[in-house]
Amino acid sequence: MHQNAPECTRMRQNAPECTRMHQNAPECTRMHQNAPECTRMHLNAPECTRMHQNAPKCTIMHQNAPECTRMHQNAPECTRMHQNAPECTRMHQNAPECTRMHQNAPECSISLLIVHVIA
Repeated sequence: MHQNAPECTRMRQNAPECTRMHQNAPECTRMHQNAPECTRMHLNAPECTRMHQNAPKCTIMHQNAPECTRMHQNAPECTRMHQNAPECTRMHQNAPECTRMHQNAPECSISLLIVHVIA
């Protein structure tokens, strides 16, 4: 025993830590079993952070999804309208004259008939 006295003293001094480690053994085992998943989570941490930061934007996009779908379905018509925009602008600018001509149509028809009869 005398020869082993230093080791016995060390073991006795370490007894509280050994007791603590023994009590924590189930948690250590659990952590050891979860190590592969922890590694995977650690590797994915940057992407998780990015997803977390983008969550508000994703929520907005998700809420707007029906409108986006509608816009996507209407895209051909929108393209057609966009292509026709110059003509629409021209027609809109000419609207007062077109209205005037439309209102005068009966009178113009009579005048045309008279010109035709005279000729």
